[in-house]
Amino acid sequence: MSTKPSILYLDDETNNLTAFAAAFRREFDITTTSSVDEAVEYLSRKKFAVILSDQKMPDISGVEFFESIRHDHPYSVRVLVTGYADMVSVIDAINKGHVYRYISKPWNIEELKLCINTCVEKHTREIELIEKSEALEKSNSELEKFVYSASHDLKAPIASILGLIKVVKLQNQDTEIDPIIQMIDTSAHKLNDFVTNIIHYYQNLKTDEIVKEIQFSDFLDQIIEKHQSTFNQKGIEFQKDFAQSSPFKTDAHRLSIALSHLIGNAIKFLDPEKDISKINISTVINREKLFFKLQDNGVGIAPEKLPHIFDMFNRNDPKNVGSGIGLYIAKESIERLQGKISVESTEGVGTTIILEVPNKG
Repeated sequence: MSTKPSILYLDDETNNLTAFAAAFRREFDITTTSSVDEAVEYLSRKKFAVILSDQKMPDISGVEFFESIRHDHPYSVRVLVTGYADMVSVIDAINKGHVYRYISKPWNIEELKLCINTCVEKHTREIELIEKSEALEKSNSELEKFVYSASHDLKAPIASILGLIKVVKLQNQDTEIDPIIQMIDTSAHKLNDFVTNIIHYYQNLKTDEIVKEIQFSDFLDQIIEKHQSTFNQKGIEFQKDFAQSSPFKTDAHRLSIALSHLIGNAIKFLDPEKDISKINISTVINREKLFFKLQDNGVGIAPEKLPHIFDMFNRNDPKNVGSGIGLYIAKESIERLQGKISVESTEGVGTTIILEVPNKG
């Protein structure tokens, strides 16, 4: 196969085709034709870096020809050759045929050579960019599959470790190793949370939206139940207010991910200096939307950190309590539901997070 750039030239005047081939055959792989049908046939069998077409032909104009092929051959650079000063045709060529350049007849060999070389360079850059983009997309896809698969594979051994820790806690009579067991338990829970967050991230990113009606009071109770043991252990005062005037429909899985992360985050950042820790949730549902407000009296967020709390891997606490991905996932999930999330916080006082999620009923 020729390593020269491939050029196709369509013109109903055979003298122009002969002169073109004679002038450029040494530097380029030249294909010429006076037939539109033959040009289309050539294009079906071969990729051309540059396509030139005369504007004024018996059955079709150059603009119309370019317009007919541009969707099937988007990366071929198109050049219109026009033998008369018709700016309307030139404008049409740019708008309809996505023509890169135009050359006036009779063309000058050096000018046309410069034009073709410029077009070849443009084509080469675009193809290289496409190839790099495809390679990057493939690498990202493979990485995503690996991370998601690895995260799922880690869930089972982590669950086994957590189960064994519970058994050791029940059977252990040696108070000296209690702190060590507790450190193992804490680390295993952190790892479990991180792996769960990764799975949630990819589920939110890849899964299709499934809209269905939610019995929201029961739905919220199920989410809270996952955190109930922590509420009891830490003596958290929990209050829930609920008002609903219309059925509510949304993607239950994404909403569950968001609410679970928000409640879990409120628990993580309770203030140990306060006598009573409180978490209040109020919900209002009408025909238009779900309005959800979560308030806590935890450690709060410093003003300079507030704009960054939804950034991936951002950590509000210098002790690295969390993985830094939970609030990012919550925000991404809500935005996938075409909703909004906002936060207000005062350091040392507490935090309020507000969600507004459209009712797709």
